[in-house]
Amino acid sequence: MKKILLTFLCGFTMQVSFGQQLLDVADLTLRLKAGEEKDLYYSFDASDQVVYSFQEIDRKPLKTISIVEEASGSVKYEDYEVTQVHAKTIPVYKRGVYKFHFVNASLLKGKVCKIRIQRQLAPGSRPDFNTSVRWVEQADTTYNVCTKKVITGYREYEVPKTRRVLARVDTTIMPVLNRVEWVHSQMNLDHPNYSLINFSLPVNVAEPNQLLPYRTTEVVSWAYSLGVGDSGKAWYKDANKKATVKGAVKAGVAAGLATGGTGALAILAIEGVSLFSNPPSGDNCLFSVLFSRNGQNYALTTVAGNSVAASGQVTSLKQGTLTLKLENDNTIDAINVDVNIVACVVTKTYKDETYSVKKSEPIEEMKTIKEPKIAMRKVPMLMD
Repeated sequence: MKKILLTFLCGFTMQVSFGQQLLDVADLTLRLKAGEEKDLYYSFDASDQVVYSFQEIDRKPLKTISIVEEASGSVKYEDYEVTQVHAKTIPVYKRGVYKFHFVNASLLKGKVCKIRIQRQLAPGSRPDFNTSVRWVEQADTTYNVCTKKVITGYREYEVPKTRRVLARVDTTIMPVLNRVEWVHSQMNLDHPNYSLINFSLPVNVAEPNQLLPYRTTEVVSWAYSLGVGDSGKAWYKDANKKATVKGAVKAGVAAGLATGGTGALAILAIEGVSLFSNPPSGDNCLFSVLFSRNGQNYALTTVAGNSVAASGQVTSLKQGTLTLKLENDNTIDAINVDVNIVACVVTKTYKDETYSVKKSEPIEEMKTIKEPKIAMRKVPMLMD
């Protein structure tokens, strides 16, 4: 008893005489599963000494124990097949974080370890120094060196192409119907008091095909005029005189004037402008235009009336065969009806035009490059 007390007193006397203080940093039990590794991190002040004690509860050796200065990676202590360490002292030369590394290499059995870590203060050291650590995310950049194709520039060049463009547009007037129709009276016992006149509009054409033609002809409108007897003829002639005075503003109008005296009707078909005056007095005629679609009969509502004379432009129905119905409501007298119909046809001529398109292609070269690879990791840092 005296010997133990004497040893304790001597140790106490030495500790006090050198002015040193021993403070606990960690006093814990660490469990390691089979094949497991664990790390403990603590901070120490400059001129401290780490006092480290270890014991495996069942006295079974632990494969590896090491103490590493985290900043430099310098190993300050390392031992193998350890069952016990008693008050191992490790000097601290500069403030920093230290890692305590434990490895259980056994693949069958876990280990339970008693660990005590203390700091022995040097004279003037801070007893309140915070030995905990804080974790900070840090980016680690490594580089992969490889040889690969890289684009160093671009080469421009021109590619010739062809497109079909409109070269010319011609507007012409085509005669569709020009006749005098005799319509019997209501009292006529041999004939009905109406006439049916069939007429066909010019067929639209695309040459050589509809998808990519070189030439197309299309009916864009048609015009009609109806005049009964001498009054109707005078009415029609007067409109053509006005057309001559007005002047032909389109080539198709000139053609109409030259070939059939249909200048007023041509202007009406092309421009939609009527030079026809109000109907004169005289015998009247009921008229309408009929057509069939999918086996059903219809009447064109825009071409219908009851008058001595009538005219109009039609743009709603421009293809097919139609029927003009003329009806006489006079009980005794038959009537003569002058009928004129023309179509306005637009011919478009196309041509192939060459042009060029600018393109570019990359210029590639083989180069050795360093590709950065960034990995984020958490590192322990001093709390103070």
